[in-house]
Amino acid sequence: MFLKLPGFTDNVFTHLLAGLGAGFFAVCIGSPVDVVKSRMMGDSTYRSTLDCFTKTLKNDGPGAFYKGFIANFCRIGSWNVIMFLTLEQVKRFFL
Repeated sequence: MFLKLPGFTDNVFTHLLAGLGAGFFAVCIGSPVDVVKSRMMGDSTYRSTLDCFTKTLKNDGPGAFYKGFIANFCRIGSWNVIMFLTLEQVKRFFL
């Protein structure tokens, strides 16, 4: 997607942005699921995943699904950057 934008070429900076973007979207989508899973593991009062989701939303608001967002993004974002940079450099030099 970045390569279609003007000014972006197949270089390390583009791979870095792609890794950060992928990490950001992964955390945005995965964080609510992870919060519900953690709450269900720690508290047996929830009857189902949907019950946990609705009670969390009702009692704590939508921000509760993104608690720890920055720490999670640092973990997943850095992993994606390393993975994207490594993959593209290996492809460039060996394939």
